[in-house]
Amino acid sequence: MKDLFLFIFLLPLCFVIFDKKYKFSPKNISIILIVFFYSMVGIILFPFSYKIDRFSVENKIIFDISLKETVILVWLTCFIFLLTIYFLEKLFNIFNNSFNLMIDKFVQSITYPIKLNFNLTTLSLLSILGIVLILFTFFRTKNIPYLELSDAKYFPYSFGAYLPLRPFYVFALHLLSFINFILLTYILQKSLYHLKVYTAYLLLIINFFFLILTLKRGEIFFPFVMVLGGIILMAKFKRRYVITLIIMAFFLLSISSLLRPGFEQRLFYKPLYLIFLKMGYISARQPSLVQPSVVQPSVVQPSVAQIYLIDYIKKMAIFIKMTISDIFGAHIRESVRVIYCFKLRSLTLLKGKTYIASFLGFLPTKYFKFKKKYQLGRYSAKLVGLNPEVAGGARIGGWTEAFLNFGLLGVILFGFFLGFFIYMINKFYILNFKNISIIKSIFCFFVLAHFVFGFFIDGSPALQTFILRIFILGFIYVMNDLSKII
Repeated sequence: MKDLFLFIFLLPLCFVIFDKKYKFSPKNISIILIVFFYSMVGIILFPFSYKIDRFSVENKIIFDISLKETVILVWLTCFIFLLTIYFLEKLFNIFNNSFNLMIDKFVQSITYPIKLNFNLTTLSLLSILGIVLILFTFFRTKNIPYLELSDAKYFPYSFGAYLPLRPFYVFALHLLSFINFILLTYILQKSLYHLKVYTAYLLLIINFFFLILTLKRGEIFFPFVMVLGGIILMAKFKRRYVITLIIMAFFLLSISSLLRPGFEQRLFYKPLYLIFLKMGYISARQPSLVQPSVVQPSVVQPSVAQIYLIDYIKKMAIFIKMTISDIFGAHIRESVRVIYCFKLRSLTLLKGKTYIASFLGFLPTKYFKFKKKYQLGRYSAKLVGLNPEVAGGARIGGWTEAFLNFGLLGVILFGFFLGFFIYMINKFYILNFKNISIIKSIFCFFVLAHFVFGFFIDGSPALQTFILRIFILGFIYVMNDLSKII
């Protein structure tokens, strides 16, 4: 808790630049999430997060230094990004109106063509393509992540069969995820009683089911989180949007418990296991479901339903604790781990190599050895002693990546760019606030999520994800235009 003393000095700056008029602006949301939740709450949760995923410490002195450095780097990033927003706002107020108009026109020019009007037939055909690619991967690997009770998202038991299929599998995941994103925005814009809306709902459910089987939480939650963020940014809480907000929040909390690797009692485990076994998609093996603990009767024998309910509530309580720790504390823990290993091995600065590897991340690893060595996930996994082929990299914050590449100068530059992105996104939001539509609001949050929250939490892989999703969106646009010609 004493490490939070530094953050007290940030509070006056937060209060000065906090927008009183646009309370749900990107700037305000960024300040609340980054400074208070991702930074302060993350540091508070570090002991609990470290307890969940404890790593071996050979040198306690270096570990303590790494922890203190992580806290200082987080604080410095927050200070620089807040200071950047403050000076940018003051600077543009000094300049004359013509200069401000030039900035406004630039912001509007890069965000004007926001349209998500797609043919449902085209989306259905593209969904079939994505589903076929996912099922083909399951069939060749004889493995379905949802039906494994270990962390099987990366097919560790059949990696040789999965490796040549990985580009197509990843493409299929993002394709279905983005189609669900488009479907959700389509549903929000149309009348609930429109026939096409029911078709969109059906397609959404089918895509969601196959994404659930992959256990890839990022792709599963992406469309829902984007829409939730867009609704909040609109700050126009119509009854329909409020109901959608509440339902989605409850739904995401409930479904996320099924997606944690190793979680027992996954919904419909046994019937799905038998169905896919008969279809030949998985190899025959004994399901190792852990049955709920049976409460011994005292006076009155509880019913089976009560036993399951009590057991589920206990597991959900543990799960919620772990989820909060994962969201707000994992990046602090992983940053400490990576900085500790970096110092322990006395490694030299990377000088931008991880950024180059992420920017060119669309190139196959087989032909791009630079990416294999320096892509942040792979580099951090090897640094902490994991196999990058079967395990995800350490989820370090963007400030840690900046530090590994350029030292303190990198952290200062990272904070500046973070503040600049927030300022520009906030400018677009204010320009469109009076007539903001749900589409523009969602687009605004989409950019905010990748270039601000994504960069802060995940570093340069957020850029890689953004490029991939833009490519997927372009692919859908092209297919949609071709369907009109045909």
